Amino acid sequence: MLFSVTCSSQLASTVAPPKGGDPTPSSNPPRCPPPRFRGFQHLFQPGSSAIHPRQGRSDTANTLRYVCQSLHRFHNLQEPSTPHRLAQQSYRHTPSELESYQKENGLQHRLGSVGAVQVPASPSLTPAQERTLALLRRSDEPLVFSESLVNELREEMTEALTQFHSRLGDTTLFISKGRLSNVHGCEGKFLAPDEFRWTAAIAKGQVAHKAIQQMMNWRGEPTPSELVDDAIARLVDDDRDLGRWVAGLSNGDEADLRGRAIEHVNKFVETFPPLDPRSNPATESSSRWPVEGPIVFSSRADLVMGKPEGRESRKLIIDLKTGWVSPLHREDLRFYALIETLVRDVPPRKLATFYLDSAHAMVEDVTEGLLRSALRRTLDGVHAIIELQVEGREPVLRPGTHCRWCTLRDECPASEADKSHDSGDQGDG
Repeated sequence: MLFSVTCSSQLASTVAPPKGGDPTPSSNPPRCPPPRFRGFQHLFQPGSSAIHPRQGRSDTANTLRYVCQSLHRFHNLQEPSTPHRLAQQSYRHTPSELESYQKENGLQHRLGSVGAVQVPASPSLTPAQERTLALLRRSDEPLVFSESLVNELREEMTEALTQFHSRLGDTTLFISKGRLSNVHGCEGKFLAPDEFRWTAAIAKGQVAHKAIQQMMNWRGEPTPSELVDDAIARLVDDDRDLGRWVAGLSNGDEADLRGRAIEHVNKFVETFPPLDPRSNPATESSSRWPVEGPIVFSSRADLVMGKPEGRESRKLIIDLKTGWVSPLHREDLRFYALIETLVRDVPPRKLATFYLDSAHAMVEDVTEGLLRSALRRTLDGVHAIIELQVEGREPVLRPGTHCRWCTLRDECPASEADKSHDSGDQGDG
């Protein structure tokens, strides 16, 4: 915001220390033509002094303060604490004009310019935001993957799918990161009946992601609570499973979900730098490959930023997590990178799992080795799923922390629920 002053040679008597009473207010104060500040030059000449009536000492800053107070009285303003209202009835002076005038007349105060107060255009980043920005920033060296690599990945995937199709019969498979993680974990849990049900601990991530999506497209500066309320209202209008669950919540359960989601959004705002619209940020960004067939791969990233520049990789894929760190989180992102490559022919440049509870990001650069490893793991997972679901192979039981959420944990001989880490919070998925 910029201080601006109304200048007139007729106001000279009003800005000098009054000898008795305030000057008579004017409803239509005159304005002076350039040169500006003409009416106040007698106060600002080098060597001149203006005595502040309260402090009784000569000081340029006090002089300016007294000038502003006199102008407020002259215009009969009711709120002298808001000097920006002067701008409604006066000339506006740019910072360069004020600085030039001050230098010409020796008016530079030891604490800086006293003619204008400049408010920074944007607040400085917090240390956590600076740390996040440093981890996610693109390097100066452009990253370009060869076209032959992308073609090899697609050809290998297509050849493998052709062989899988002959084993499927009439079965169709929908492959997501969750199904791959389950089959690579415990095959017994993978085949166990799915008794999934929504809870506030699980749904908070979906609500928060929707709120963050709204934040990136919202005009103005909404609060996290406003964003979460809007997200919940939109989910209620959605006919999907989560929307029906939210619509049936009691007041207490809705308050629990709302509180958890607001905490999630608050942590995101505190640890992520403001997202530049030019970086094309998008939440819940989905990809699917191939477009049709008995086997389809699907991914949905929490946050995606950037876009390819020709064949140069500039996209960043981010997964937001709460709770414990798991090696599966990194594998999930590698699967996302593979599907992104197959869909758009240009791999992403970087993958990041961001843990909101600790404000820490685990970042991994995308390489040829990473993409080939993700392809091998994906095909191995599809092979195992076909063996288990179509060909009837006996499952291999692999105990671990995933036993905590297995419906067979009570009767499974290999169950090894890790009680010491059982917080009851499954995180964001």
